[in-house]
Amino acid sequence: MFLTSLAQWHLSAALQTIVVRLHAAALSRDAFEMLEFVGSHRQPTRIMEVVSHFNDLGATKERDAILKGMASDESRFIVGIKGSDTELQDVLMSSIPWNKKPDYAKALTRAGLHELANRIEVPSGGYSDEPPF
Repeated sequence: MFLTSLAQWHLSAALQTIVVRLHAAALSRDAFEMLEFVGSHRQPTRIMEVVSHFNDLGATKERDAILKGMASDESRFIVGIKGSDTELQDVLMSSIPWNKKPDYAKALTRAGLHELANRIEVPSGGYSDEPPF
């Protein structure tokens, strides 16, 4: 609850300070969990400012944790994919849970992003190298 509250309300610079202090305290897992909460719990229109902040710092692991959180929800994913450059779109699309790829492909199609939908769409028979379970 505490990390979720931090993720939802603090500005980018404050979140950066929190991440640095959590890393320094050997609480890196908590830092990355809080950043995932930024992507999954913050107001969708306020997530990309934090992504941009960490991206500008060159903190790609931290940025990618936020994008992973965004990819856990269709509507947040669409907000992120529309407001991103190609590199961030690739990270977002690689963060989609495998079982949700067809749903996200449909959401991208509804949003008019057909090219991106085709990149993540799962073939109807599944993947040929998919385990039999």
